[in-house]
Amino acid sequence: MSPLLPRRRRSLLVVASVFAIVLALLGVYQFGVKRLPPTDPAALDELDTRMFVALQTQYDAFARTPEALWDADYRYDREPLLLVRKDADGALAWPYVYLVNMSSLIDTSRFARMEFAEDSTLSDVRVATDVDLQILTAWTPGTFDTLEYAGRGVLAFTYSPAQFDDDSDPLLQFATFSMHEAFHVNVQPTWRQDIDGGARVWDPPTGAQLRALFGQEFAALDAVTTATDDAQRRDIAARIVEERRAQVESVPALSARAALETIEGSARYLERRYSDVSGGRIGVLTNKRGETSSFGAVLDWATSADGDPGIFEHTIWYETGAQLAFLLDHLAPDWKARVADGRTTMFDVLVDAVDAHG
Repeated sequence: MSPLLPRRRRSLLVVASVFAIVLALLGVYQFGVKRLPPTDPAALDELDTRMFVALQTQYDAFARTPEALWDADYRYDREPLLLVRKDADGALAWPYVYLVNMSSLIDTSRFARMEFAEDSTLSDVRVATDVDLQILTAWTPGTFDTLEYAGRGVLAFTYSPAQFDDDSDPLLQFATFSMHEAFHVNVQPTWRQDIDGGARVWDPPTGAQLRALFGQEFAALDAVTTATDDAQRRDIAARIVEERRAQVESVPALSARAALETIEGSARYLERRYSDVSGGRIGVLTNKRGETSSFGAVLDWATSADGDPGIFEHTIWYETGAQLAFLLDHLAPDWKARVADGRTTMFDVLVDAVDAHG
């Protein structure tokens, strides 16, 4: 008999014991510690109060002028949503979950009803210490997950104090972060431009090559912000198309950016639209300090000794995609319907707009 076997058995026993202890502690917390919050919104603590103020502000904007945000059909204020409370940033345990607009998907009668006004955009809100086994994914450190109810995806979003820190990264604050992820779940479930979020520009260019490839295009993207008529915008679009064709010929891996721009750029576009309507802080290339920038300045930074050209693998395409979306609002107002076919990219639409004007 191998002398290793007893040692292995001991190791297995230790692992099993630790696992049993963890399960026991979770059980004690789940059934002995968890308590529901008050159902009167006026009696909620600061974290939940701020969360519902932000949520109602979102919902009111979508109820009032949805076409100013995405289109008339996307009513985020009517979409199902699970909001998982965590008392501390990065915590595993959660005391309760709010079920928003879930009554059309599951029987919510067994859950306590929050007493918002019937005519409020928060009229269908329930709260529970548990929903079902799916919600156990909230024990993981991640901020969000997509669960399935009645055959459709529902965003389960974890909120915690850091998302309400006014000095934190505005892109990670509740009002922005939750809306971005909900857009992926609610609007894009059949979009396949970037299947499973797997598109990347692997080994992006750096240094002098990066500057040579993107200098002219990024100048054109900056000009989108200041363009005042469609003749200028058509010229900008033609410059972008010409530059991108040359880029892909030089670095074929850059072709992946079109998928990333369409999926993530459209979600960033929604954030910027909402920020414009609500007086928020999201603009062109908003950084962690809430400052906006230019594409030229970001290129300067990425090619400097202290910069990170790695943003050209993934991150920068959120921003270029959003900028293309604002350009397409003028040159191809039907672009949202066209990319909704799940195959067409924003760049495809831009090329068609350029070709249509010779």
